[in-house]
Amino acid sequence: MDKKNQGFITVENLKKYFYLKTGLILQKGVLKAVNGVDFKIEKGKTLGLVGESGSGKTTLGRLILRLIKPTEGKIYFEGEDLVNISSTRLRNLRKKMQIIFQDPYSSLNPRFKIEEIVEEPLKIHRMGNKKKRKESVDELLNLVGIDPSLKRKYPHEFSGGQRQRIAICRALATSPEFIVADEPVSSLDVSIQAQILNLLLELQQKFNLTYLFISHDLAVVKHLSDEVAVMYAGQFVEYGKTEEIYNSPLHPYTILLIESSRMKKTKSFIETLDNLENGEKCCSFYSKCPKRKKDCKFNKPELVELPDKRKIRCLLY
Repeated sequence: MDKKNQGFITVENLKKYFYLKTGLILQKGVLKAVNGVDFKIEKGKTLGLVGESGSGKTTLGRLILRLIKPTEGKIYFEGEDLVNISSTRLRNLRKKMQIIFQDPYSSLNPRFKIEEIVEEPLKIHRMGNKKKRKESVDELLNLVGIDPSLKRKYPHEFSGGQRQRIAICRALATSPEFIVADEPVSSLDVSIQAQILNLLLELQQKFNLTYLFISHDLAVVKHLSDEVAVMYAGQFVEYGKTEEIYNSPLHPYTILLIESSRMKKTKSFIETLDNLENGEKCCSFYSKCPKRKKDCKFNKPELVELPDKRKIRCLLY
């Protein structure tokens, strides 16, 4: 990899295919969950990854953390190739890379007390002795706005917002440098969402954290991200500075996402067949695009860079 073009996180032509059997006759198909993705995230910055359910966002997040193995492509963390790496080295790097899951109700073990949940990553990575770990738990809980006196309570004794703070606390336990936040506010009330987003911003500024922030809501991503990648059917269809994309979207899918967000409505544009092998002959958004042209049915667009450095996958540009 050319070090001049290296980011803190660098992804090159990343792909993840799932081989399926569909229908009563067991017809084989290939679900291209992530289908040739390239991007960089600089240290201390946030890339917002936006798209509806089924677009490949969560799969991409898990690929970067090497929770699942890619079909093809490269993933670099501080210049180190995570695809071709020993299991021992990957284990050592995991404490630098953490994830915050979408649902705070299911992501916390209901049988563990809060102090055990937060301490668990420290035990796994053998960080500190018992006394030091106990001190770290108190410090971490204070950091996310949870009173340490509550640490012997169980998850069910906390509200949804408090549980997500605890999940963030657990992610911070190993002093990570990179965090994948997988729709961390989508299950919370609007007022609580703002509190969690502000907390993530404060933590980023305090510890110079790098985020991949996954969401289906561009309005949420707008307040946290430096850049935004809009994902549809396993590929980026638009990529650029957050303000530019939010204020003047170009791709028809991005425009529809923003309209849905502003109307507080969710509408699904993805069909499973769009992302199967037989959808490779034309634009994957063709059947639902309000601006489609005749050429769009017979040509598959590439991701191209515009003069303003924004990237777009559309034959209209």
